[in-house]
Amino acid sequence: MEGWKVTRYRSDHKPLYNGTSSSRNGVGVAVSESPRNKIAAVDQLSDRLMSIKIDIGRKILRIATAYAPQTGCKEGEKDMFWQYLDDYITSIPQDEILLLGADLNGHVGEKRI
Repeated sequence: MEGWKVTRYRSDHKPLYNGTSSSRNGVGVAVSESPRNKIAAVDQLSDRLMSIKIDIGRKILRIATAYAPQTGCKEGEKDMFWQYLDDYITSIPQDEILLLGADLNGHVGEKRI
């Protein structure tokens, strides 16, 4: 599939990742040997969002990973990310299972500790 890389780090896991050549952003998922042959699709939605679709029998499992823009990024970039993530989540059929792992760069409170 064009646009995504596969690099083997351990004999039983294969990372799938998507990013840019600028060494900024980028997301990935490491898949162990057993479900690897059940991957139905790898979707690189952006350099900050990707998912893999796994057929687990009676259900489809989508494992998505996301990396939100940090505090110093432009507001337009942040808005685009959140809109894209929302569009992706709402596009998942209700009979599929979604697992989302993400670094959403959130802050709680007024001060950084």
